[in-house]
Amino acid sequence: MTPKYDKSRPPLDESDTWFGSTCELPSQEPKPIADSLGGGRYTLGSLLGKGGMALVYRAIDTTTGTPRAIKVLRTEFGTRPALRRRFVFEARSLARIDHPNVLTVTDAGLVGDRLYMVMELIEGGSLAERIMSDGPMPADEALQLTLGILAGVGAVHRAGLIHRDIKPANVLVGPDGL
Repeated sequence: MTPKYDKSRPPLDESDTWFGSTCELPSQEPKPIADSLGGGRYTLGSLLGKGGMALVYRAIDTTTGTPRAIKVLRTEFGTRPALRRRFVFEARSLARIDHPNVLTVTDAGLVGDRLYMVMELIEGGSLAERIMSDGPMPADEALQLTLGILAGVGAVHRAGLIHRDIKPANVLVGPDGL
């Protein structure tokens, strides 16, 4: 069972040890931060993708052995207070939503001036990648994926949030579907 963020905790700020999207193909860039995070709890691996505000890496939770994805705020945004607040807000917001079609945030933190959030790792890739590789999908499969997306967006809206960037590149499709 994946550990969840303690929703009963009081509001957090950037000094607490808890606190964009993967839309481009990864490139071979050096890691922007240390090889491990969270006091050594998470070991970073390969770059999974890049979004407008962040880079996403494959990682391992060394305590549980669980594969994770870690989203790290890009260096150029580390000194911009509004973007830092938005990143922290995203981590907190995702951490309090419990729905099978919404990515789970399990931890977050700060290393140097770089914010990061630890998320469940969804193997399989994005809907955009799937469409590019497989072409159009059968109508019944497309309908099931659409219903899953709508269920996830509904959970986000019930939490009082608006996604603002729904597109195939931001929909992760696991090996067994959404």
